[in-house]
Amino acid sequence: MKINTTIWFGIIITSSLIIFFKNCDFQLQRKYLINRVFEEPIIHQTENTFIQSLDNTSIFTDKLICSYTVEKADENSDNCTVNYFNINNFSKSDSFSFLMPNTAQIKFCQPDAIYFIDQFVLSAYYPSTRKTQKITPPNFKCINVTDVNNHKLLLLGEDKDSLRYKTGYFTIVPNTEKPELVKLLEENNNTTAAPNSLIYSGKFTRLDTGICSYYCDKYAKVFFFDNQGKFIREFTTKDNAPKPELVTNGLAFFYKRGNTFNVNNAIIKADNKLMVFSCRSNPVSYIMVDNYSFEDGRYLSSAKLNYKDWTCQDIISISKSKNNLIVNFQNGVRLFTL
Repeated sequence: MKINTTIWFGIIITSSLIIFFKNCDFQLQRKYLINRVFEEPIIHQTENTFIQSLDNTSIFTDKLICSYTVEKADENSDNCTVNYFNINNFSKSDSFSFLMPNTAQIKFCQPDAIYFIDQFVLSAYYPSTRKTQKITPPNFKCINVTDVNNHKLLLLGEDKDSLRYKTGYFTIVPNTEKPELVKLLEENNNTTAAPNSLIYSGKFTRLDTGICSYYCDKYAKVFFFDNQGKFIREFTTKDNAPKPELVTNGLAFFYKRGNTFNVNNAIIKADNKLMVFSCRSNPVSYIMVDNYSFEDGRYLSSAKLNYKDWTCQDIISISKSKNNLIVNFQNGVRLFTL
């Protein structure tokens, strides 16, 4: 009887502890965190009815805002209606419609072209001629794109060179030449475009008139290029999160749970500081901004930006124009100022 009482007492205690830990706000410490030094934020939210009316599928560059809607045209095509707005005064500058494959995704916009990727093929629609043209050659698989000047594009992709597949950053002048490798990331015997589109997932961002960056959102790397697309340098954010690990079912690749980490969701340059919007913090109800030296990548400080309990994981992208920051959240678009 004494043994039974002891056993039941142990069961009751164990059950109580399980119920307690399942219902209390207790979480294990997250990996790849930063010991931060905090200062007051220099970013402040500003009400703007036009910005708040935009859909979060909109694309923002240092020149314009591209707002678009997509409707099914037929079995294989979508009709895309596009409105361009000036990034500085938000005035409407152009409007047009065009057809694109229903499996395509718009990646980047210029005043005279809109770029989309369909099954790793980069194409451009030119409103002035109302024509669509493929940009990349057959052996090239494009993952992402931006411009470095009025004539040259910067690509993240994979090029088949002889019997080797090279993943990295390339420049290309449309209609004139094949992609030129400017930064090699890896080289393989077989194509790795599909898994590498997940591993190097991220966005190009214009930091100023002479510098373009690409930040990885699942890997603690940021790459810098000049206004000719030449690779300048790279740096690792202080969290030092590794490349994500993937799993496959034989048909597609997926992020491996527990071995993939949201890292950085935006980056801007203010004076001589890089402001990195970081997801590497314990569960929070604010936006975490880490400041680094633009010159040497040294960590300087951090700031907490409070807005509606939204966090960096809610951010899709950020575009900077003068002292304005257009922040594209999962829940809507908002205007902030520096």
